[in-house]
Amino acid sequence: MHHHTPATEHDYLGFLAVAPEHQARGIGSRLLREHHHRLDHQARPAYLVASNQHSARLYARHGYRPLPGARYELRLLAGGSMYRMWRTPPPTD
Repeated sequence: MHHHTPATEHDYLGFLAVAPEHQARGIGSRLLREHHHRLDHQARPAYLVASNQHSARLYARHGYRPLPGARYELRLLAGGSMYRMWRTPPPTD
């Protein structure tokens, strides 16, 4: 995966998980909002690799887009895909 990581300085969200019995309650979104609040204060972009399309949709709702200028979907040898995503911080006033 390091081979596919952007060279631009960024924050890497390596792992975000919510226990299955607590999913669909907004916990993941709250965690992302808190994390992004700190990143936006620093005007720092973020990069992640979503492990499935469901999580890619969650990240898209929080401003992540397919990594510009790179292959978005990484197909795994054992099957399945992962999705490279980038979030640019909003402009500061």
